[in-house]
Amino acid sequence: MISLRLLLLAGLLLLAVNLSGQCLPAGLANPTCGTGSTVSSNSNINNGTTFNHCTANTSMTNINLNGGTLQVCGILTLSSANFNSGNIVVAKYGELIINQNVTLNNNITICNYGTLTINGTLTFQNSNNYLINAASDARMVISGTVTFSNNSNQEGYIVNRGHLQCGGMNVRDGAQYICLETGSYLGINGSLDYNISSANNVFTYGSGSSGNATIRYTGNAFLSNNSSKTITSSSRILICKATGATQSGTGGWGVPAGNISTNCGATAQPQQTGVFISCFTLPVEWLSWSATPEPGALNILWSTASEVNSSYFVVELTGGDNLLLSPPIEAAGNSHLPQYYSVKMPAAPGAYYIRIRQVDFDGQVNYSPYFTATVQESSASMVAPNPFTDALNVTAAGENIRLLLRDAQGKLLLSEQLGAGPNSISTSALAAGIYFAEIQDAGGQTMSRSKMVKQ
Repeated sequence: MISLRLLLLAGLLLLAVNLSGQCLPAGLANPTCGTGSTVSSNSNINNGTTFNHCTANTSMTNINLNGGTLQVCGILTLSSANFNSGNIVVAKYGELIINQNVTLNNNITICNYGTLTINGTLTFQNSNNYLINAASDARMVISGTVTFSNNSNQEGYIVNRGHLQCGGMNVRDGAQYICLETGSYLGINGSLDYNISSANNVFTYGSGSSGNATIRYTGNAFLSNNSSKTITSSSRILICKATGATQSGTGGWGVPAGNISTNCGATAQPQQTGVFISCFTLPVEWLSWSATPEPGALNILWSTASEVNSSYFVVELTGGDNLLLSPPIEAAGNSHLPQYYSVKMPAAPGAYYIRIRQVDFDGQVNYSPYFTATVQESSASMVAPNPFTDALNVTAAGENIRLLLRDAQGKLLLSEQLGAGPNSISTSALAAGIYFAEIQDAGGQTMSRSKMVKQ
């Protein structure tokens, strides 16, 4: 009797959530890393276990998801992984890159709050597999085709609250629903093959009567050979056909004619105002991005093909556990011509992960993909030993090199002009603790910065 009551209560709760108009499931909670074990190559993530990755970019192989949970709060690249069952959660500001084709075998939930990239195809196989883009600023890119099973008993689900892009989509009877929340964007850079027999209206809208969601495609949309089959029954889903996109089959979109826009550009998606549909350009279309290492610095360069309502850029530089931000760089505002930008940021020797944040005048944020660079030890800035005691030995490759030493609070304690070659700087008056040594060139530019410990 108790079990029956619990089942009835669970059913009522589920009904209440459905009536709220939100896509189900809501997704796993945004993780805070630190619990469980640290994942590494050859890890077996078995039932009841939690593994996490919390550091800068690391590449791993032969990860086996066997019923446990993998939390990604840093930047993780996987290859040769097996997705048998269990959960993967990418935290906000986390990034997971999977360099292989992915098959969701059974009872798998992938929940993304940050950035998820799959450089390959994604296939739903067997039952109870969920792909969830869990936040409005979450970004998911699948380079290959997303394919659902032909078997209606092999259930696959997609929930999108952010930006989801794929190289194509094959929707079959195993697709239970593809639920799009208000403001979400589904970009299909290829064909949409809606070849179903028993299912119907697979694409659903999750937030009631206000707002809208967008589907944009670039290839051919095959809308079933059954005239009674439609993509959706929601008037809040907008269809954007890219220039050159085609349509075939006898089925339909299931949306009002005014919801369909044609000749949408590479960075466009439809926007609905009342009953009027127009195309607007996304805030920025990234053209290129790169980083050139220099002694003690990184020179970051990027360009855009177009900008709309673009206020400024900020470069985010991540090295180890440290996040460095550039000053705001003024953007072009509105431009349909290429724009070129650069900023030079001081950087100690080491590996860095870089992305560029673009901010609109209304505060909306857009990010470039991550890219990497490594700053080598400068021949003009060799500071040793570390830890040190009564002296620092600095080897300078030229004249007019300066050593600056600051305490942990940033107070300047020492500024020494160095001669070419070896230099010995007395530190006997300094207390034991943490210090920061900075080497500057003749123009006052930072060549290197390092953390030092006095014993």
